[in-house]
Amino acid sequence: MRIATANHAANLEKVVVGLTADVERLSAQLEQSTILLQSSRRQAAAYERELAREERNRIIIGELKAVLAERDSALAEAHRRLAEGERHAAGLVGQIAARDTSLAQAAYQLAHTRAGALALGERARAESDLLRQLLRDREEALDSRERKVRAMQASASWRLTAPLRALRRWLIDPLRRGSAATTTAAPSQPALRPSGLAFRPEHFADPSTPPSSTASTTRRPGASPAARSSSAAGASPGCPSR
Repeated sequence: MRIATANHAANLEKVVVGLTADVERLSAQLEQSTILLQSSRRQAAAYERELAREERNRIIIGELKAVLAERDSALAEAHRRLAEGERHAAGLVGQIAARDTSLAQAAYQLAHTRAGALALGERARAESDLLRQLLRDREEALDSRERKVRAMQASASWRLTAPLRALRRWLIDPLRRGSAATTTAAPSQPALRPSGLAFRPEHFADPSTPPSSTASTTRRPGASPAARSSSAAGASPGCPSR
């Protein structure tokens, strides 16, 4: 009995020694597991922080992409406005060129009209001088005739033939007034020539027509400058011969 108890006690001691070794081994493994768990927790926390950082970076990248898209849209709008401004500037340049051409044509027409007006004034002055000379000549002729009539009426022959003239007025003049065929024509007077100051289109050109068309309208086809000068000289009135 004692031997069995001693054996049992020895076995129990062996079991206790084995269990103690297992407990020590398990304790060591528990410590290692605790250390690994803590390390895993630290790694998990680091991963979570990295994920949060990545999420923030992803949000920032999305915001940057939105800002970049807005800037691209604004840049495209600026390019469109710049193209419209260039087209508008090109149109303004064309309008300025057209206005410069119109101003040049107007200046040419003004110079042409001024030259025509000066030429017309010169012709008017020449014709006025001729008309004054003609008027002076006719006044001198009338004065000469009046002097001749007064001298004739003051002569003795005019007074002596007064009864004969009265007899003629009483007997012959009524017959002459009744017969249209025997009427004596009045002494011919030098007739006035028509004035050359009539309106002519070449004197005053239309400012709306270009210089080429104005030149074509003012010059007769086939007329040389000498022929035009001779026709202008023939149109001005001359002094009639007495």
